[in-house]
Parts: sequence; C-alpha cells; structure tokens
Amino acid sequence: MVFYGVLFLSGVLGGVLAGMLGIGGGIIYVFVLDAYLVDVGVIEQEYAHYIISNSLFCVFFASLSSCVNLIRHKEFYYKQVLLLGVPAVIASICTLLFVVNSHWFTREVFSYVIMVLLIYMLFRTIRKVARKEVDIELDGIPSSGLAIAGGLGGVVASLSGLGGGVVMVPVMNGFFKINMKIAKSISLGVIVMSSLAVSIVNSTFESVSIISVFHVGVLVIPVTLVIIVGVVIGGPLGVVFARKLQARQVSIIYSVFLGLFILKKAYDLYL
Repeated sequence: MVFYGVLFLSGVLGGVLAGMLGIGGGIIYVFVLDAYLVDVGVIEQEYAHYIISNSLFCVFFASLSSCVNLIRHKEFYYKQVLLLGVPAVIASICTLLFVVNSHWFTREVFSYVIMVLLIYMLFRTIRKVARKEVDIELDGIPSSGLAIAGGLGGVVASLSGLGGGVVMVPVMNGFFKINMKIAKSISLGVIVMSSLAVSIVNSTFESVSIISVFHVGVLVIPVTLVIIVGVVIGGPLGVVFARKLQARQVSIIYSVFLGLFILKKAYDLYL
C-alpha cells in the first residue's frame, strides 16, 4: 500500500508542477520510477529506456489534463503549439530510436543527462527570479525560431523523460520574450503531442527484461496507472495555483524542488 501511495502522491505533485510551470511534471516521475522499476524486473541495460518511456507516458496525461483546463479558459494557442509540436514529435522519435535505444545510453549516462538538465533548470529559474521580465506578444515571432525550440524540446524529452518544457519555456520566454503564461501554455500543448507520439512508439518495443507485471512494450501499466490517477487530480490544481500565485513565488517553489533533486542525484552518482 505504501508503494502505491507514493506513486499516487508523485502523480498529484507532478500534475501540480505541470499545471504551474508548463514542464509536464517529469521531474517528479523520473525520480519515483527510478526507485521502483527495478522491483518489477527491469534489467540494468534497459533501465534508462524504461524510466524515460514510463515518465513520458505519465507526462502525457499530466500535460493533457492541464491543457483541457487551459482550453476551457481560452488560454490555449493552437497555431504556436503546432509550429513547435511537429518538430518536437519528429525530434523526440528520432532521439528515442537512435540514441536512447542504443547500447551506449546506459543508466549512468542517463543520470548525467538528468544532472546537467537539473542544474540548467535551477540556473534559469534563479536568474528569472532576479530579473524583471519584459514580455512581447506572439505576433512577429519567426516560425523557424519556434520550430527550433520545439525540436530542442523533443530531443530533451526523449533523452531525459522530463517532457521538454525545461528547454522550450526558457527559449520562448528568454529569447523570444513571449509572456511566461503564454509560453507555459504552448509548452504544455507541445508536450502532449511529443509525449503521445513517443508513448505510441514505446508501446511497440520488445523488451529483454522479464517484467513481473502487465506491460505494453516498455510501458509498465500498473505502475504508471497509479501515477496517472494522481496526475488527473494534480494537473488542474496546478493551473489554478498558477493563476493565484505570483510568478516570483512559483519560481522560488520550483527552485527548492530542483535543489533537492540535484542533491539526491549527486548522492546517487558519487556516494
């Protein structure tokens, strides 16, 4: 029962972060899945692939639940989501097939990828807290620039399982000066597209591991299903919190989470 309780709470927390920050919530799922997938029979050689695949499967539902809320409030940007989403889908699938599914992308390599991304996310967040934002609207932003941002998000999503928003939101807000609220909305829509595409591909993979529970390809359904139940609750709550909290408050909360996860990953790698 404790096992499923932790999975459920991680789903709620990941959903809340997805709704507040536009990053998909994968930062929570990666760490929880890392602790539990070995218990269902995943072998060392496939561990990174399993963590990324199951995290992105949960990320899809977290982002989808938040997007539904955004659509209801007419805060969803279809054109920009497509401009970023198509390159993100292509990049994420190519990265999955040719990098993540390769023999050299081990659990240790995956851990270093996560560490680099977490440190980058913390740096960007602290920098954003310290500066005054100057935002512009969507008109006049080059489509090519948005497409590149989407492609980068797709690569990062497949390499890390974090969703891709960790790159797309800073690029849209930092380089193109898109309003943070709009950037988060676009990011969530793109994450829905890329994580769904990757999850479909992952459902067709043949696993070498002998999994003790029901699975479809490399998607371990009993584990992810409990997280997803929490996600459906947490996602809309995150959108509500994002409307009530100031941007500075959200950034500080996020920084605390990032700092804790960096310490945890450093402990796992070096101690």
